[in-house]
Amino acid sequence: MPYFSGIEWVSGAHLPRCTAWVDKVFPDYYCLNFANRGALKWRIGRRRFLTLRAPVAWWTFPGPRFQYGSQDGIPWDHYFVCFRGPRVETYTGRGLLPLDTKHPWARIADPVGFCREFENVLGLWEDIAHLPQRRVHVLEGLLLQLVEQPDVEGESPRDKSVRRLADEIRRLPSRPWDFTDEAREIGVSAPHFHRIFRGITRLPPRRFVIRARLEAAARLLHSDSRPLKDIAEEVGCPDIYYFSRLFRRHFGIPPGRYRREAGQP
Repeated sequence: MPYFSGIEWVSGAHLPRCTAWVDKVFPDYYCLNFANRGALKWRIGRRRFLTLRAPVAWWTFPGPRFQYGSQDGIPWDHYFVCFRGPRVETYTGRGLLPLDTKHPWARIADPVGFCREFENVLGLWEDIAHLPQRRVHVLEGLLLQLVEQPDVEGESPRDKSVRRLADEIRRLPSRPWDFTDEAREIGVSAPHFHRIFRGITRLPPRRFVIRARLEAAARLLHSDSRPLKDIAEEVGCPDIYYFSRLFRRHFGIPPGRYRREAGQP
């Protein structure tokens, strides 16, 4: 089975002045929603209504009744994408799309980046030449951002510093990161830094850097026709054989096959 198969796209859109009210049980598909501006009422099942204020994401799934939207006619900036299929069941089984009936929403710490990735998913909707491969890749990156969202309520200054560092690693994964220096800069011991970092990103620092480099390589494999060795060097993995092993371990297929299935020659 091709790596990017197993997902069916139901619908998706950006509604910049949405005043809709949704009241339904989703029969067999999942939706990821994002409010970039504004606020909306939301609840699941018979729980009390909450006010979700942007920037916030929430997701729906088969089973419970969801109610959300505008009850007073005041609009909010709404992004959504809906999908189903066996690949989605893999997401839920591995926690990439948590089926949490108590808290299926998350405050978004980086709304600009999250919005940009959402627009990329929707922008690929009509890109027949590269469907479904690129949209699957971008959607999975969006879901990964979602599960990595920190609990920003009451976050300490040190936690905020580590979260900013994680964002910087995602942006510049090829840099030779020295976490002893980073810990000293934040003002904590190396062991305490590692505990904070893992608590926020769910990975130790070194593994987080490796994953950031592999995700950056995957993005380049979608859009860049340079040799694999050049891409590996650009993301900070100059040993092409080591890079290929890491890539296959992370994505389940070698980088060359990943590129072919993504539509690159």
